[in-house]
Amino acid sequence: MEEQATDGPGPRIPRRRTVIALVVVAVLGVLLGTGYAVATGFDNGEKSPSDASSNDDPEQEPTDEQTEEPADEPEPSKSESESPEAPETSEPTEEPTDEPTANKVLIEDHLVTADSLPKVPGLAAWKRVDPQEIPTLSCQGDWLKSLDPAEMVSAEFSAAMPGTEDLGGQVNVAVMEFSDIELAGAQYQTLLGWLESCPATHSDVGSMPPSVTEPAKPVRITNGPDVADAHEAHRSVVNVCLDGCDGSMIEYETIAHLGNRVVVVSYAEGTWATSDGQAARAKEAGEAAVGAGMWDFH
Repeated sequence: MEEQATDGPGPRIPRRRTVIALVVVAVLGVLLGTGYAVATGFDNGEKSPSDASSNDDPEQEPTDEQTEEPADEPEPSKSESESPEAPETSEPTEEPTDEPTANKVLIEDHLVTADSLPKVPGLAAWKRVDPQEIPTLSCQGDWLKSLDPAEMVSAEFSAAMPGTEDLGGQVNVAVMEFSDIELAGAQYQTLLGWLESCPATHSDVGSMPPSVTEPAKPVRITNGPDVADAHEAHRSVVNVCLDGCDGSMIEYETIAHLGNRVVVVSYAEGTWATSDGQAARAKEAGEAAVGAGMWDFH
Protein backbone atom coordinates (compact mmCIF):
# COMPACT_ATOMS: atom_id res chain seq x y z
CA MET A 1 0.00 0.00 0.00
CA GLU A 2 1.21 3.45 -0.90
CA GLU A 3 1.96 5.80 1.87
CA GLN A 4 -0.18 8.91 1.83
CA ALA A 5 1.36 12.32 2.15
CA THR A 6 0.50 14.16 5.27
CA ASP A 7 -0.51 17.19 3.33
CA GLY A 8 -2.46 15.40 0.82
CA PRO A 9 -6.10 14.54 0.79
CA GLY A 10 -7.41 12.62 3.83
CA PRO A 11 -8.41 13.58 7.40
CA ARG A 12 -6.84 16.85 8.76
CA ILE A 13 -7.06 18.69 12.13
CA PRO A 14 -9.28 21.76 11.76
CA ARG A 15 -7.02 24.62 12.82
CA ARG A 16 -9.82 27.25 13.03
CA ARG A 17 -11.78 25.17 15.45
CA THR A 18 -8.70 24.66 17.52
CA VAL A 19 -8.15 28.38 17.81
CA ILE A 20 -11.77 28.99 18.76
CA ALA A 21 -11.56 26.26 21.34
CA LEU A 22 -8.49 27.81 22.88
CA VAL A 23 -10.16 31.18 23.00
CA VAL A 24 -13.20 29.68 24.69
CA VAL A 25 -11.00 27.89 27.20
CA ALA A 26 -9.18 31.15 27.99
CA VAL A 27 -12.40 33.05 28.42
CA LEU A 28 -13.77 30.33 30.70
CA GLY A 29 -10.58 30.47 32.71
CA VAL A 30 -10.90 34.20 33.19
CA LEU A 31 -14.55 33.88 34.11
CA LEU A 32 -13.84 31.07 36.53
CA GLY A 33 -11.02 33.04 38.14
CA THR A 34 -13.21 36.08 38.54
CA GLY A 35 -16.01 34.01 39.99
CA TYR A 36 -13.61 32.39 42.44
CA ALA A 37 -12.34 35.76 43.56
CA VAL A 38 -15.87 36.99 44.07
CA ALA A 39 -16.84 33.85 45.94
CA THR A 40 -13.81 33.74 48.19
CA GLY A 41 -13.16 37.48 48.71
CA PHE A 42 -16.20 39.69 48.45
CA ASP A 43 -18.64 37.10 49.83
CA ASN A 44 -16.57 36.89 53.04
CA GLY A 45 -17.24 40.52 53.96
CA GLU A 46 -14.25 42.15 52.23
CA LYS A 47 -14.85 45.47 50.60
CA SER A 48 -14.31 46.08 47.00
CA PRO A 49 -11.66 48.65 46.13
CA SER A 50 -14.32 51.14 45.16
CA ASP A 51 -16.25 50.62 48.39
CA ALA A 52 -13.07 50.90 50.47
CA SER A 53 -12.02 54.13 48.84
CA SER A 54 -15.46 55.65 49.29
CA ASN A 55 -15.90 54.68 52.99
CA ASP A 56 -12.36 55.29 54.22
CA ASP A 57 -12.05 58.76 52.76
CA PRO A 58 -12.90 61.22 55.61
CA GLU A 59 -13.31 64.11 53.23
CA GLN A 60 -15.87 62.41 51.03
CA GLU A 61 -19.16 64.27 50.99
CA PRO A 62 -22.03 62.39 52.62
CA THR A 63 -24.73 60.92 50.50
CA ASP A 64 -28.26 62.20 50.36
CA GLU A 65 -29.26 59.71 53.03
CA GLN A 66 -26.48 60.94 55.33
CA THR A 67 -27.29 64.65 54.89
CA GLU A 68 -30.94 64.17 55.59
CA GLU A 69 -32.01 66.20 58.64
CA PRO A 70 -33.03 64.10 61.62
CA ALA A 71 -36.65 64.06 62.54
CA ASP A 72 -37.76 66.70 65.05
CA GLU A 73 -37.67 65.27 68.56
CA PRO A 74 -40.15 66.44 71.19
CA GLU A 75 -38.76 69.11 73.52
CA PRO A 76 -38.10 67.87 77.05
CA SER A 77 -40.60 68.90 79.67
CA LYS A 78 -39.75 71.60 82.23
CA SER A 79 -39.34 69.04 84.96
CA GLU A 80 -36.89 67.04 82.81
CA SER A 81 -34.85 69.98 81.51
CA GLU A 82 -34.46 71.79 84.80
CA SER A 83 -32.25 70.25 87.43
CA PRO A 84 -33.84 70.21 90.90
CA GLU A 85 -30.54 71.49 92.27
CA ALA A 86 -30.39 74.57 90.02
CA PRO A 87 -29.79 77.70 92.15
CA GLU A 88 -32.66 80.10 92.63
CA THR A 89 -32.22 83.54 91.15
CA SER A 90 -34.56 85.23 93.61
CA GLU A 91 -33.48 86.65 96.96
CA PRO A 92 -33.09 84.08 99.74
CA THR A 93 -36.03 83.88 102.08
CA GLU A 94 -33.85 83.28 105.07
CA GLU A 95 -30.84 85.22 106.31
CA PRO A 96 -27.59 83.19 106.51
CA THR A 97 -27.10 81.78 109.97
CA ASP A 98 -23.27 82.12 109.84
CA GLU A 99 -23.38 85.95 109.87
CA PRO A 100 -22.53 87.09 113.41
CA THR A 101 -24.81 90.16 113.27
CA ALA A 102 -27.79 88.51 111.54
CA ASN A 103 -29.92 88.27 114.70
CA LYS A 104 -28.22 90.87 116.87
CA VAL A 105 -30.37 93.33 118.80
CA LEU A 106 -27.72 95.48 120.47
CA ILE A 107 -25.41 97.52 118.28
CA GLU A 108 -22.90 100.33 118.73
CA ASP A 109 -25.72 102.89 118.61
CA HIS A 110 -26.94 101.60 121.96
CA LEU A 111 -23.85 103.05 123.64
CA VAL A 112 -23.53 106.66 124.70
CA THR A 113 -20.83 108.71 122.96
CA ALA A 114 -18.11 110.87 124.52
CA ASP A 115 -19.70 114.00 123.06
CA SER A 116 -22.93 113.22 124.94
CA LEU A 117 -21.23 113.29 128.35
CA PRO A 118 -21.21 116.58 130.30
CA LYS A 119 -18.08 118.69 130.34
CA VAL A 120 -16.31 118.59 133.71
CA PRO A 121 -14.72 121.88 134.81
CA GLY A 122 -10.99 121.47 135.35
CA LEU A 123 -10.72 118.25 133.30
CA ALA A 124 -9.94 117.48 129.68
CA ALA A 125 -12.71 116.33 127.36
CA TRP A 126 -14.10 112.84 127.71
CA LYS A 127 -12.64 110.21 125.40
CA ARG A 128 -13.49 106.59 124.89
CA VAL A 129 -10.74 104.21 125.97
CA ASP A 130 -10.07 100.52 125.67
CA PRO A 131 -12.08 98.65 128.28
CA GLN A 132 -10.19 97.49 131.34
CA GLU A 133 -10.84 94.44 133.43
CA ILE A 134 -12.73 96.36 136.05
CA PRO A 135 -16.38 96.16 137.15
CA THR A 136 -18.87 98.53 135.57
CA LEU A 137 -20.13 99.36 139.06
CA SER A 138 -17.71 99.54 141.96
CA CYS A 139 -20.35 97.84 144.14
CA GLN A 140 -20.77 94.84 141.83
CA GLY A 141 -21.05 91.47 143.51
CA ASP A 142 -20.03 89.57 140.36
CA TRP A 143 -19.18 90.17 136.72
CA LEU A 144 -22.16 91.26 134.66
CA LYS A 145 -21.84 88.23 132.41
CA SER A 146 -22.86 86.11 135.42
CA LEU A 147 -26.35 87.59 135.01
CA ASP A 148 -26.61 85.58 131.78
CA PRO A 149 -27.65 88.28 129.31
CA ALA A 150 -28.38 87.12 125.79
CA GLU A 151 -26.37 90.11 124.48
CA MET A 152 -24.26 92.84 126.04
CA VAL A 153 -22.37 95.87 124.75
CA SER A 154 -20.19 98.10 126.89
CA ALA A 155 -17.95 101.17 126.77
CA GLU A 156 -15.53 103.04 129.02
CA PHE A 157 -14.61 106.74 129.02
CA SER A 158 -12.05 108.81 130.90
CA ALA A 159 -11.26 112.47 131.46
CA ALA A 160 -7.68 113.37 132.42
CA MET A 161 -6.22 116.22 134.39
CA PRO A 162 -5.24 119.01 131.97
CA GLY A 163 -1.77 118.52 130.48
CA THR A 164 -1.37 115.08 132.11
CA GLU A 165 -2.58 111.54 131.81
CA ASP A 166 -3.73 111.44 135.44
CA LEU A 167 -7.27 110.21 135.80
CA GLY A 168 -9.77 112.84 136.83
CA GLY A 169 -13.07 111.26 135.81
CA GLN A 170 -14.37 107.90 134.63
CA VAL A 171 -17.60 106.58 133.09
CA ASN A 172 -18.52 102.93 132.51
CA VAL A 173 -21.63 101.82 130.61
CA ALA A 174 -23.13 98.39 129.90
CA VAL A 175 -26.34 97.61 128.01
CA MET A 176 -27.75 94.10 128.46
CA GLU A 177 -30.49 92.35 126.49
CA PHE A 178 -32.11 89.35 128.19
CA SER A 179 -34.02 86.48 126.62
CA ASP A 180 -37.31 87.50 128.24
CA ILE A 181 -38.88 90.16 130.45
CA GLU A 182 -39.05 87.93 133.52
CA LEU A 183 -35.30 87.24 133.50
CA ALA A 184 -34.53 90.91 132.90
CA GLY A 185 -36.69 91.89 135.87
CA ALA A 186 -35.08 89.28 138.13
CA GLN A 187 -31.55 90.37 137.22
CA TYR A 188 -32.50 94.02 137.72
CA GLN A 189 -33.37 93.09 141.30
CA THR A 190 -29.95 91.44 141.62
CA LEU A 191 -28.30 94.69 140.53
CA LEU A 192 -30.46 96.66 142.94
CA GLY A 193 -29.30 94.42 145.76
CA TRP A 194 -25.71 95.18 144.83
CA LEU A 195 -26.40 98.91 144.95
CA GLU A 196 -27.89 98.57 148.41
CA SER A 197 -25.35 96.22 150.01
CA CYS A 198 -22.27 97.05 147.87
CA PRO A 199 -20.50 93.68 148.08
CA ALA A 200 -17.76 95.07 145.81
CA THR A 201 -16.18 91.66 145.33
CA HIS A 202 -14.49 92.73 142.08
CA SER A 203 -13.27 96.22 143.03
CA ASP A 204 -9.49 96.44 143.33
CA VAL A 205 -9.28 99.40 145.69
CA GLY A 206 -6.74 98.31 148.24
CA SER A 207 -7.54 97.70 151.88
CA MET A 208 -10.77 99.72 152.09
CA PRO A 209 -13.77 98.64 149.99
CA PRO A 210 -16.18 101.14 148.50
CA SER A 211 -18.77 102.47 150.91
CA VAL A 212 -22.30 103.68 150.17
CA THR A 213 -22.72 107.30 151.16
CA GLU A 214 -26.26 107.58 149.78
CA PRO A 215 -28.39 104.43 149.57
CA ALA A 216 -30.11 103.46 146.36
CA LYS A 217 -33.29 105.36 145.67
CA PRO A 218 -35.70 105.55 142.74
CA VAL A 219 -34.99 108.23 140.16
CA ARG A 220 -36.83 109.39 137.06
CA ILE A 221 -34.98 109.12 133.76
CA THR A 222 -36.33 112.01 131.70
CA ASN A 223 -34.23 111.11 128.64
CA GLY A 224 -35.63 107.59 128.42
CA PRO A 225 -38.81 106.32 126.78
CA ASP A 226 -41.66 108.72 127.38
CA VAL A 227 -44.02 106.14 128.83
CA ALA A 228 -45.32 106.57 132.40
CA ASP A 229 -44.13 103.82 134.74
CA ALA A 230 -42.66 101.93 131.76
CA HIS A 231 -39.25 101.79 133.38
CA GLU A 232 -37.65 102.02 136.77
CA ALA A 233 -34.25 103.32 137.76
CA HIS A 234 -32.21 103.57 140.94
CA ARG A 235 -29.05 105.44 141.82
CA SER A 236 -26.65 105.30 144.72
CA VAL A 237 -23.53 107.28 145.63
CA VAL A 238 -20.35 105.41 146.51
CA ASN A 239 -17.07 106.62 147.93
CA VAL A 240 -14.20 104.73 146.31
CA CYS A 241 -11.02 104.99 148.36
CA LEU A 242 -7.82 105.19 146.31
CA ASP A 243 -4.19 104.67 147.30
CA GLY A 244 -4.76 104.19 151.00
CA CYS A 245 -7.47 106.84 150.96
CA ASP A 246 -5.09 109.62 149.99
CA GLY A 247 -7.84 110.44 147.53
CA SER A 248 -11.23 109.09 146.56
CA MET A 249 -13.61 108.94 143.65
CA ILE A 250 -17.25 109.79 144.20
CA GLU A 251 -19.20 107.40 142.00
CA TYR A 252 -22.86 107.67 141.05
CA GLU A 253 -24.22 104.27 140.09
CA THR A 254 -27.41 104.10 138.01
CA ILE A 255 -29.40 101.10 136.79
CA ALA A 256 -32.51 101.23 134.58
CA HIS A 257 -34.88 98.52 133.37
CA LEU A 258 -37.40 98.44 130.54
CA GLY A 259 -38.84 95.29 128.97
CA ASN A 260 -36.01 92.81 128.53
CA ARG A 261 -33.35 95.57 128.50
CA VAL A 262 -31.19 96.70 131.43
CA VAL A 263 -28.72 99.62 131.35
CA VAL A 264 -25.94 100.02 133.92
CA VAL A 265 -24.00 103.30 134.33
CA SER A 266 -21.31 104.47 136.70
CA TYR A 267 -20.13 108.09 136.72
CA ALA A 268 -17.13 108.99 138.89
CA GLU A 269 -15.04 112.11 139.50
CA GLY A 270 -11.96 112.50 141.67
CA THR A 271 -12.44 114.70 144.70
CA TRP A 272 -9.03 116.27 144.06
CA ALA A 273 -9.87 117.34 140.54
CA THR A 274 -13.44 118.53 140.34
CA SER A 275 -15.68 121.25 141.64
CA ASP A 276 -19.27 121.30 142.82
CA GLY A 277 -22.06 120.17 140.58
CA GLN A 278 -21.09 116.51 140.23
CA ALA A 279 -24.60 115.29 141.11
CA ALA A 280 -26.09 117.23 138.20
CA ARG A 281 -23.39 115.98 135.83
CA ALA A 282 -23.88 112.40 137.01
CA LYS A 283 -27.62 112.70 136.39
CA GLU A 284 -27.01 114.09 132.90
CA ALA A 285 -24.54 111.34 132.05
CA GLY A 286 -26.86 108.64 133.40
CA GLU A 287 -29.81 109.90 131.38
CA ALA A 288 -27.69 110.12 128.23
CA ALA A 289 -26.52 106.52 128.69
CA VAL A 290 -30.01 105.19 129.43
CA GLY A 291 -31.49 107.14 126.52
CA ALA A 292 -28.91 105.65 124.13
CA GLY A 293 -29.34 102.15 125.52
CA MET A 294 -33.11 102.25 125.06
CA TRP A 295 -33.47 104.44 121.96
CA ASP A 296 -35.29 101.72 120.02
CA PHE A 297 -38.07 101.64 122.63
CA HIS A 298 -39.16 105.16 121.66
